[in-house]
Amino acid sequence: MHQWSTKTYLTFCHQQGQEYEQDERELWQEVMPKEALRLKYLLNSTFAVTSLHMASLADHPVTREQYVTAAVEYHNASLAHFMQAWPQVTEHSCRAIYVTSMGYFVLTMAMPHIAPMRGEPQTVEQSIFALLVLYKGPRRLLRMFGEQLTARPLGATFAKKDMRQFSRRDEKFLQALDRLRRINDMQYSKHFLNFHKANQAALRELQECSTRFINGVDMAIIGWLTLLDDDFIDLLQQHQNLAILIMMHWAVLLERPMEAWWLLRSGRALVYELSESLSDLTRDEQEARDWCQLQVSSPNS
Repeated sequence: MHQWSTKTYLTFCHQQGQEYEQDERELWQEVMPKEALRLKYLLNSTFAVTSLHMASLADHPVTREQYVTAAVEYHNASLAHFMQAWPQVTEHSCRAIYVTSMGYFVLTMAMPHIAPMRGEPQTVEQSIFALLVLYKGPRRLLRMFGEQLTARPLGATFAKKDMRQFSRRDEKFLQALDRLRRINDMQYSKHFLNFHKANQAALRELQECSTRFINGVDMAIIGWLTLLDDDFIDLLQQHQNLAILIMMHWAVLLERPMEAWWLLRSGRALVYELSESLSDLTRDEQEARDWCQLQVSSPNS
């Protein structure tokens, strides 16, 4: 708990220089630990995340393995109580349920690169798709209890800076997204309007994600995954070319330098794994694929 309240909680805070910063610190350092003391699933989830954070900081492999083992044990203990609480979620418990779900999300992101030998081996693509399915629960909570979840202080985690506050832009990345928009308009604007809308929303959020990220907001990478709607996830699972290409452009961002200890650093692998899912490409789609592969082809790209 000391590790969480002094160090780990800070890695969940991404708002800077605005009114939400204090709310976010209060949520993760004060409100959530107090709530955890009365809810076993939240307490154990907090300890699981903290244990994995300590594993990421450990220099000695034996110490690292001890903390990974502790993280797995805490996570299993949390799940046992969480599965009982989820079906009975109310407006009073939704906040704790949501925060616990976020902890599971972080664990799923962090485990492959902190303890790659744990569990059944998965490709990066399988890990990402598992994350998207996992986050359906929190998205459902937002639809059911949006008013409670967006109130202070938890509302700070949903807050977005005014885009005008960001001075830096990745122009080449934005141009690559424009190519995907053209593909979307050509393929889906006259028919399959739901698909067009889902791709359009994913591209809009990815553009904002890239701008926040290049201005130092590492959490924006994960924020994009949480904002995808079910239609877009269905397109991914159907291996629709454009949806796969959009995900590949997000993977390009994973290869950029970042500080968050729990973020998956496997952009290059994900780009090439997703490329295998593409078929019958148009010329524009081939150019989009080749651009992604070029971006991750070397550390200095």
